Amino acid sequence: MFRSIRILFLFALLTFACWYSYQWYKFEKYSHIEVGEFHHGMAVAKKEGKYGYIDPKYKTLIEYQFDFAEPFNNNRAVVGISFGSYYKYRLIDEKGQFVSDFYDELKDIGMDRYKAFKNTNNKKKDDPNYYQWHMIDNNGRIISKKTYTHMDDFYDGLARICIKDRCGFITQEGTERILLGNASDADKIIKSYDYRNGKLDTRTGGSQSFHDGLAINEKDGLIGFMNNKAQLIIPHQFYEANNFSDGVAVVRNDVGYGVINTKGDFIIKPNEKYRRITSSYKGYLTIESQDAYLLANNKGNIIVAENAKYSLITNINDEGLFMVKKDGLYGFIDTQGKLVLPLIYSDVWGGFENGLVDVTKKDEPNKIYRIDKHQKVHGESTLTTY
Repeated sequence: MFRSIRILFLFALLTFACWYSYQWYKFEKYSHIEVGEFHHGMAVAKKEGKYGYIDPKYKTLIEYQFDFAEPFNNNRAVVGISFGSYYKYRLIDEKGQFVSDFYDELKDIGMDRYKAFKNTNNKKKDDPNYYQWHMIDNNGRIISKKTYTHMDDFYDGLARICIKDRCGFITQEGTERILLGNASDADKIIKSYDYRNGKLDTRTGGSQSFHDGLAINEKDGLIGFMNNKAQLIIPHQFYEANNFSDGVAVVRNDVGYGVINTKGDFIIKPNEKYRRITSSYKGYLTIESQDAYLLANNKGNIIVAENAKYSLITNINDEGLFMVKKDGLYGFIDTQGKLVLPLIYSDVWGGFENGLVDVTKKDEPNKIYRIDKHQKVHGESTLTTY
């Protein structure tokens, strides 16, 4: 029996030695390779000053040959090759084959489109007309009929483009949805959208874009919303307006703050008592009233009314909870307004991270507990004061 145990022990020891030797071999073999994050089973890797691409087992998929390389996105990646003091950029496919011409600058703007620039006129970067961007597809074909001095990423199906100080939007197919207009020097300082001479002109000065198919539009000091065909969908009537999010937008008229849907109908009517309304990224609205905070969803249903007497309701967190405050103490409620963590905490240190949050209880002011949303304690520490 002891002989069998000794043989098994020696076999296990030999197995471990082989595994350790293999791991050390891998470490020695790959320790001089810098590896980025993996995307779609591939990662950018750097070896002896050159970039290539590897799989999760460190097998070389595309040889180390580039002086610059970005991760793959939808089977394409931007790579650069040094020409002395400057770089030239091209698109490659997953086999490492070039699928575009060389460009002085080449950037992914989403929707399988790239903005590409060649400095054929040898202009300096301080020249306001230095950039002349084309839009190309993921096979390197030029899509845009014009060149643009500015081109943003695609958002909601459109990319914002400019020629000098006149701006508009372009589709994935390269069609200008909103035609560029002309403006006087005085008009150029206007930061939003406006009508001039019967046409819609767009101006630089802000990061306006379409959200839920609508963009903010301003005329004579009042705000409305237009669609991507430059049609006014919601008339100019608001003094303030946020972009749409989850189908709703916070606005302010002469009564106060309210919330509208994409048809322009109020789902929460303006109220002079509302000091602020914040739209959450998960479709909830926190309303700061004169007397207390309220919570609503993006259908306008009130989940927590003023009679709950919360002096604070924060945005929803990754655990699906809202932090609330009442009578100087903190707790957490769920999306139905039910208390999940009771109002017994004098302090909440930050927010939930990896399912845990640091809190201090009212009756234990010198302790910090790390708890989950079920009140289970995962650690504690002593609060240090100076």
